[in-house]
Amino acid sequence: MIISCLRQDLMNALNIASKAVSTRSTIPAMKGILIDASEDGNVLIASSDSDISIQHKLEAEVSEPGIVVLPAKLFIDIVRSTPEAQITISTDANLHAELKSMN
Repeated sequence: MIISCLRQDLMNALNIASKAVSTRSTIPAMKGILIDASEDGNVLIASSDSDISIQHKLEAEVSEPGIVVLPAKLFIDIVRSTPEAQITISTDANLHAELKSMN
């Protein structure tokens, strides 16, 4: 998966979706944020705590479609610390995620 979007747009989507991230679950995926990038340029940002689910669509440039679940707290902290610029998120075959920004 390879997507590019503005940091502000991604941060807004993460703030909305993060409200349903489970803090007490023993299931690692419940503590994460799902990123589902489709070929049509829509990126679904979602989370669930088994009681509620929140989904938010984000417009982004999708170079390579894919899906990944990233640890919510760490991912949000990293995005928050980046400068206001374009962010590129990519994953490889081993599902290692890489975030690139201006700095």
